[in-house]
Amino acid sequence: MGTCSLRRIIRGEQVLYDTGSYLFREFQGQGYGRLMRRMLLHLAFEGFGLKEVESAAQPLNRASVELSRSLGYHMAGHTDDAHECWVINAQAWAQHARDDDPQIMMTGVEGLAEQLHCPSAP
Repeated sequence: MGTCSLRRIIRGEQVLYDTGSYLFREFQGQGYGRLMRRMLLHLAFEGFGLKEVESAAQPLNRASVELSRSLGYHMAGHTDDAHECWVINAQAWAQHARDDDPQIMMTGVEGLAEQLHCPSAP
């Protein structure tokens, strides 16, 4: 179907958390990418207590750009390799989280949060 990821990136003194997702063509346009990203953001903010995450997109990949925008990310600039850098913080996510989101039960996130050096859950 595809993949999604949350990575911890260290750039000098700065620690960032990056989200990414990819769907195989036959699964695109059916809402799976949106669902994957919503679940990943829920984990990042509600499970790991992160304050902000970013996502890079190729400017010509309009579907990726529009998905990020619709979920509350805002354009924050460009990466070194000319991708657009999109950022969302916990407050913006809270405004975009919906009552009809699937019920997500998280177990065992403490160990994973520790491995990613995330703050404790809110």
